[in-house]
Amino acid sequence: MAKIEIFPRPHGRVRRDDPEPSIAELLDDPVTHAVMRRDGVTRRDIVETIEVARLRLAARAAARASAVPDLCCA
Repeated sequence: MAKIEIFPRPHGRVRRDDPEPSIAELLDDPVTHAVMRRDGVTRRDIVETIEVARLRLAARAAARASAVPDLCCA
């Protein structure tokens, strides 16, 4: 499996206008840790699942892009 960076770390502080927490923030939350312990899920399990989903979505998008004929104005 290709290694991709799930939670890119921006250089410097970035002001977020989005009120929703990021996945990284959620995975660092103590309440999330308690639920994960109860469910027997590790952070690694979640990160690996996200990696697989991103790779599948990227492959699907690439397949769709290659299936669309090129439009030319010539």
